[in-house]
Amino acid sequence: MKIKIKKLELINFKGIKRLEVNFNDSVTYIRGGNGTGKTTVFDGFWWLLFGKDSQGRKEFEIKTLNSQGNEIPYIEHRVRGVFDVMGDELVLQRTMRDKWIKDRGSCSKVFAGNETVYEINNAVVKQSEFQKKICSFVNEELFKLITNPGQFCSSKWQEQRKVLMDMADMGSDLNIALKAGMTNIALLLEKGESVEERVRELAATKKKTETELSAIPIRIDEILYSIEGNENRNKEYVKSEIIDTKAEITGIEKEIRILKNENAARTEAEIMVKQAKAKLEKAKAEYEAEKAKIESCNANIRYEKRKKLSNIEYRMADCERVIKECAKNVAEEGSLQKNIEEEYRNTGKSVFVNSVCPCCGRPWEEEELESKINKFNKSKEERLFALSEKLKVIEENTAENEKLIAEKSKELENLKSEYESIKAENNEMKLPVLNTAEIMAEIEKAEEDVKNCVTDTSELDEELALLKVRLGELEKELGVIEREEILRKRIEVLKDEDKAKREAIANIEKEEQEIKRFTEAKINMLGEIINSKFKTVKFKLYEKQINGVYAECCQATVEGVPYRDLNNAMKINAGLDIINTLQDYYDVYVPVFVDNKESVNELEEIKSQLICLEVTKDSNIKIC
Repeated sequence: MKIKIKKLELINFKGIKRLEVNFNDSVTYIRGGNGTGKTTVFDGFWWLLFGKDSQGRKEFEIKTLNSQGNEIPYIEHRVRGVFDVMGDELVLQRTMRDKWIKDRGSCSKVFAGNETVYEINNAVVKQSEFQKKICSFVNEELFKLITNPGQFCSSKWQEQRKVLMDMADMGSDLNIALKAGMTNIALLLEKGESVEERVRELAATKKKTETELSAIPIRIDEILYSIEGNENRNKEYVKSEIIDTKAEITGIEKEIRILKNENAARTEAEIMVKQAKAKLEKAKAEYEAEKAKIESCNANIRYEKRKKLSNIEYRMADCERVIKECAKNVAEEGSLQKNIEEEYRNTGKSVFVNSVCPCCGRPWEEEELESKINKFNKSKEERLFALSEKLKVIEENTAENEKLIAEKSKELENLKSEYESIKAENNEMKLPVLNTAEIMAEIEKAEEDVKNCVTDTSELDEELALLKVRLGELEKELGVIEREEILRKRIEVLKDEDKAKREAIANIEKEEQEIKRFTEAKINMLGEIINSKFKTVKFKLYEKQINGVYAECCQATVEGVPYRDLNNAMKINAGLDIINTLQDYYDVYVPVFVDNKESVNELEEIKSQLICLEVTKDSNIKIC
């Protein structure tokens, strides 16, 4: 698609009353001093096509101003362009004019805003049709990039990068991995995972594993600190000592039992003690059962009492609420009644006083006056009747509310009396009394009889006590040995876990290195493809960060110098190089405007029509 501009005509546009520019097929120079209208030609070109200035602004001053700086009314502001679109002539025209309207009953017109008229090949069309026509050969965003050398590099780097990535058409990451011979990366991508997702997963897993790994030495130290150093103790020897000690204890306990069973009187006394204690426990159980039964009954009594009181409290609160609401209603109705009575008195006193026409001031005719008076009197009667009806309703409402207040007040007093009566009631059952003095006397007598019949086993008891102490020490020692065995096994498990996590981290780092090689291969491949499309401009598409990760970017350079650091001439030529590539890629060739041409000795050759805006000492604009 090749588009050329043949002619551009500006009428009353940004201070230019009339200017006709005829463009050459290849290069056109627009020269003049500052403020002569060079940039205005560029603005007019953009406004004609897109309704904006060359900076992309919709809101800018188009209208011609007088010497006082005010807009000149009743004139049209027009830009007309003649284009060559693939050999066919296309005439476009955009006109903005004042819209004046005359209000009904007014002799003068008032300004009602602006309206824009669109024309294609001298035929008036709708705005949508005008825009559709322009979009049929080039869209606005692309036009920005390929008509202004500074536009691409002044865009957001993300937008620049997207255009370049579309141009590269490298295919999927899977194709890149296969081309680079990275089978592991290819397998990963075939599963539907992305490299970026895998990098994040690896980083998260590695961080978690490193955190867990750092905790293992601390856990081992804690275990070692708790071990008392009994690894040299013979576990089986301690077990043997425990068995022997238990056997000795069993023998002595048997001997003591034999000695005690030889005394029949003692045995009979012990039976009496047991019987007396059983009798005591039975009495206590019967007491507790009776007590629980009475307490359950009392709980039910208290519940029913609380239930009755709660119901009365709710009814009392309802009465108080109704009394309060009714009292409020009486007060409001009284206030309203006073207002209506006052209005009724004022209405009754009112008389008809308009004896003349309020518009022209002429006296009413007799028939007209009589009609007006009758109408006034009828309206007065109707108003008085309506007010009296309202007063009746208010009186009825007040009487109802006062009646309800009296009823609820009486009900409230009765409820208060009932509440106090129920509150004073006490019909709970008394708890029983437990008397165990007689049974305790029986137990004391039986225990005394046992003491009197005791066989002397003090030496055996002393020996038995020493053996039990010894048994406890041995069992404690065995417990320590077994605990430390468990702890040492736990240390070995932790050491195995340490080894496994170090291996896992090593595997992660190995995979990270492979992904890094893939990323670098992708970066190199992408850079080669994209930069091969440009003559002088080279793009930096990735930036290596401190942590070694590559972050996306997009920075144009010329001979290694970033675009932002280039002088104006090199920036313009870099922009022309970019435009050449973009026009070839999109197969769209449109006029290119170069502003500040005076700062460039030699311009980069381009394949489309070139329009140079050049500052000179000329006081008037010149086209050549």
